Amino acid sequence: YSSDLEGTAFPEAGPYGEHAWSLGRLANHERSLLRFVEYSIPGVNTPMLYFGMLFSMFCWHVEDHMFYSVNYHHFGDPKVWYGVPSSAAALFEETFRAALPEQFSAQPDLLFHLVTLLSPRVLQAKGGPVHRVVQEPGNFVVTFPNGYHGGFNAGLNCAEAVNFALKEWVPHGRRA
Repeated sequence: YSSDLEGTAFPEAGPYGEHAWSLGRLANHERSLLRFVEYSIPGVNTPMLYFGMLFSMFCWHVEDHMFYSVNYHHFGDPKVWYGVPSSAAALFEETFRAALPEQFSAQPDLLFHLVTLLSPRVLQAKGGPVHRVVQEPGNFVVTFPNGYHGGFNAGLNCAEAVNFALKEWVPHGRRA
């Protein structure tokens, strides 16, 4: 990303907006287990704003603790996302290790550092599923636990994201 900033673009009353669509409300929704976290973790239980520019990228990753995430595109040019379902996470990791052995040898937890890019075609060549979506202003993208995702910005834009954890997340949380 070009820049990221703690906060929300839904500036109504309250620190993270009381607007019905405020992502801060989602993280603390009565069905989200993150409502029990008693302190602010930017980007996890409080929203972050992301400002992108042409070809700025977000590297392949899963969310912290394998949480769900939601990303809302406020304005600007599209964002291009690539996603791998959790059912293919092991194949994704194996493919990355095989393609970048020296990097993983030097940094075994490389995928946790949000610095790794590899063409989706490399995974597809191994039979792995990769899904692509173009996110336009006004669109939401939801990621699921242990689902790898990454992508790039097609120009100047602003998006906002936060995590949440439904009861279905608990088995993923145990593994995380």
